Amino acid sequence: MIMAALRVLNDGSWNKPPVLTAARKLLIDGLSEYVQARPLKELASFLNGTSYEQELLSNEGTPIIRISNMSNPRSEYISTREVFDSKYRVRHGDLLVSWSASFKSIIWPGPDGILNQHIFKVTELPGNRRNFIRHAIEAVFGDMQQRVVGIGMMHLRRDDFLGHLVPAPDSETQRCIGTFLDWVESGREGAEPELPKKLQKQRRIIALFEELVAKIEEARCLRREAQLELEAYMRHSAFDLFPPASLRETVGDFIGFQTGYAFKSEWFTDAGIRLVRNANIGHGTLDWNDTVRISDERREEFLPFELQRGDILITLDRPIISTGVKVARVRDEDLPCLLLQRVARPQFKSDRILPDYFYCWLLSPHFANAIDPGRSNGVPHISHKDIEKIPFAAPLLPEQLRVVAHFDKLQARVNNLKRLQSGTAQELDALIPSILSKAFSGEL
Repeated sequence: MIMAALRVLNDGSWNKPPVLTAARKLLIDGLSEYVQARPLKELASFLNGTSYEQELLSNEGTPIIRISNMSNPRSEYISTREVFDSKYRVRHGDLLVSWSASFKSIIWPGPDGILNQHIFKVTELPGNRRNFIRHAIEAVFGDMQQRVVGIGMMHLRRDDFLGHLVPAPDSETQRCIGTFLDWVESGREGAEPELPKKLQKQRRIIALFEELVAKIEEARCLRREAQLELEAYMRHSAFDLFPPASLRETVGDFIGFQTGYAFKSEWFTDAGIRLVRNANIGHGTLDWNDTVRISDERREEFLPFELQRGDILITLDRPIISTGVKVARVRDEDLPCLLLQRVARPQFKSDRILPDYFYCWLLSPHFANAIDPGRSNGVPHISHKDIEKIPFAAPLLPEQLRVVAHFDKLQARVNNLKRLQSGTAQELDALIPSILSKAFSGEL
């Protein structure tokens, strides 16, 4: 059980708060010492979702709730005109649990929709509490995953899931534990709920674990601040590398821009080729934490929008509100992927400009200072036409090569400092599973 919990906390994604994960595991395991275990199917009913007809998908219709929407309820939905049995309807407050590919749960915040397959809608049986059942399932996910089957899309057999044993206390004890864990999950809003006296030892361990995690997070924050200072140093040092621009030439004299295709949300799938959106463009690299895909079978239709290694990408439109325009280059590990709307890819019209030189310029303060976001419906944005109008100097190619070489030296210095910080980060990340192991073994 300890190793299963460590896998949850040390999978590299940190998609579950460590204190909440530890609290769930400690309390549910603590209950097991004095409460009889029962299979999950004796605590609740589990309704698996349904499939849908592709030809009935529509922009106007009922949202289909898929695993990707559980990960982010604000992500885009596909909708359908198809009519389903009312039992598949999901409403605000329903408990949903995915049991294939990605194992997670959520108390559904809305919108109402139709439940897709590979997701259970969980309804508690009389005498049981919904929030307790959810936290208990989360606490045993690690153990459940020892029994996954399949190739590619790993999943649990229905009988293995429903037959998994969890401690089943009386309704009042379930209420106390569920309320306490809800409080931890909410960020400790309001007064701390009481736990049963038999779980006070676990509560003390949780408090100590929380204190240690807070200190680790403080160290992480200091590391992030140092990272920002490094990036500021990079931008400041790069300012004097580029010759001043005159009003005689602009970016558009040398470079045009291709913007992405307006893929329809009903084409999105859980697997397939990735689409690059504004949200995927980090500072220099692509970030795939929030991924949208279309089926690999449709790849041939969109070859003009397929990205290549080394392509430069620039965010347009909404991200300027908080993060400014971001720039990234496509790496081998990003491929294959397609260009989505509101992202621009430079296309060089003249051999007087080296792509590496233009990329360095985009990362410099010269580009950032030249951006003057317009407004559409009150939302700051730019278009590729705005970038084309920016004054731009085109030095001789040897000078461009000199700038790129100097820029690369600056980047190498920053990267070296980043590697040193990364080693510290890995040490910090290793501390939490180590502390959790001590907590489960009673050494805290």
